Amino acid sequence: MQGKKRIRANRYRKKAAVQKQNRLFNLPFVHFLKITAGVFLTFIISISLIFAHDMLTQCDYFKVTKIRIEGTERLSNDTILCQAGISKENNILSASLPMTRVRLVAHPWIAEAEVIRELPSGISIKIIEHKPLAILDMGRLFLINEYGEIFKEADESDLNSMPIVKGLEYSDLNIAGESRSTTLDAVMNILKLNTKTGNVIFDLFSIKQIKVDREIGLTLHSKGPIKTVRIGFNDYFNKYQRLKDVFCYLDKQSRFKAIDSIDLIQTNRIVIRPDKTSSSANKKKGV
Repeated sequence: MQGKKRIRANRYRKKAAVQKQNRLFNLPFVHFLKITAGVFLTFIISISLIFAHDMLTQCDYFKVTKIRIEGTERLSNDTILCQAGISKENNILSASLPMTRVRLVAHPWIAEAEVIRELPSGISIKIIEHKPLAILDMGRLFLINEYGEIFKEADESDLNSMPIVKGLEYSDLNIAGESRSTTLDAVMNILKLNTKTGNVIFDLFSIKQIKVDREIGLTLHSKGPIKTVRIGFNDYFNKYQRLKDVFCYLDKQSRFKAIDSIDLIQTNRIVIRPDKTSSSANKKKGV
């Protein structure tokens, strides 16, 4: 008996159907639908984030109720808040801390500033003010800080509170990352030496002027009974010790009012010039 003929599956039809289905999914219209869905989803997420941001930055729960300010000596808290652009009407989350810091350090008296959020309703502001040491006379008057850097133009109120430095040039000014010039370094050493406890010969506010001569060195003009002290360059600590001995000697002799100048350029020989208006104005006296 002859068996039935086995029917084979039409593989060509199946393969053609799969290819047709793949072509349908690869149509430009399908790609357009996918892109549209992605754009719509992105739009929904963006709207949600904007809504959440507005809700948080306008919520009374995060409204500033406490502002803590540290580091002020010269500036008032009201000045700091005005410069920072922050008030208790602001929302703590709406304040831009980087921009607030930029506004603060733009103030001429503020050297450094740090602004921190203290959730849920506080802001902490820490500042470091410039510490002026002297007035620099460059045709115009400027204040220099403890690093020898100009940080603002001097006001009339500063003129009677700090010594004036004359004789420096713009090339002497301190540039960050570079070493100081010899002349500026000498001036800064004198100013800082006067602020150290136990080394004060002239009180910092009794020095009227520091004159710089590139050949002779520094000359200090005082508001005190001794008008001028020529101190030269280098070895300032030892020169101050010698000057302290001279002060003690003159104090015992009650001769402060009769001294016009003291020359300390050579530490092994101190020259005292009497006041020309006194009876001892005929000659110099070596000590």
